[in-house]
Amino acid sequence: MKAQNSILSVLTVIIFGISCKYEKKIPPEHNQNYFGNENIAKMSYFKEITGKSGYDILKKQNDRYSAFYVNFKNTNDSKAGIFRFKKQSLDDKKNYRIVLYTFVNNIKKDSLEFYRNSIDSDYEPSEFTCVSYLDLKTNKVWQLKYFSSATDRSVNFVSYQKSSIINGVIKSDSLYYLDESLDVEMDKRNLYY
Repeated sequence: MKAQNSILSVLTVIIFGISCKYEKKIPPEHNQNYFGNENIAKMSYFKEITGKSGYDILKKQNDRYSAFYVNFKNTNDSKAGIFRFKKQSLDDKKNYRIVLYTFVNNIKKDSLEFYRNSIDSDYEPSEFTCVSYLDLKTNKVWQLKYFSSATDRSVNFVSYQKSSIINGVIKSDSLYYLDESLDVEMDKRNLYY
């Protein structure tokens, strides 16, 4: 009987320990805020999204960005410091972008398109997306731009890069991926910021 109680106690502790570990692991993609999703900065990120489930991962990620930014008010948050985010309407209320501005001594120094999701049914793939993540500790911005199609659930990557912000100036550090033909396609569709 003592042996059964001991085994039962050990199993209870193991199951409780596993469930506590599981509950503590809140996926980073649920930590969406106006600084973006920190998954974009992980070295394994691009490999994950270029795999079979890439379209689904990016669709969920874009849905979170869109849900967060759809009613976004411009920010001048003190925790953002020298950074300010502004929502700009494009051709209609559905198409908008979030622009990251940098300031030094309250003077605007630089900017970059931080988030954008534009749908143009005149083209296929019809959807263009730009998602970014700002790491406040390192003043780095990771950015991914891509075209996608819900019709065939495909993703065509334009670029994946990291930029540094030094004295308010945004400079590209590392270009991890660039498809020059899609870069030209962005120009044809007037998607450059």
